[in-house]
Amino acid sequence: VMGVAYTNGLQVGDDPNYLKVAACAKHYVVHSGPDNLRASFTAVTTMHDFYDTYVEAFKSQVYAGNVSQIMPAYSGFNCSKERDGAPDAANKFILVDILRN
Repeated sequence: VMGVAYTNGLQVGDDPNYLKVAACAKHYVVHSGPDNLRASFTAVTTMHDFYDTYVEAFKSQVYAGNVSQIMPAYSGFNCSKERDGAPDAANKFILVDILRN
């Protein structure tokens, strides 16, 4: 609720045809880990927690807040170099299967 209100406060202006500014929901979808390992850290969570906690926050930004942009997290999500090694910015499951579809 708070994120949607913040997004609307940034984007909604006097003229409905134009954005006041374009809000960006950052660090989609699981962003965690120590600062110095941010670009190489793999966030591990259960799928239940993934959908109910992390995805839900971004879902409200997209559907209720109509956020203009989404920036993926630097870290990976439940991945390993042995399986796929894809960080969130290149993860088909996160970007296509969930976000786009």
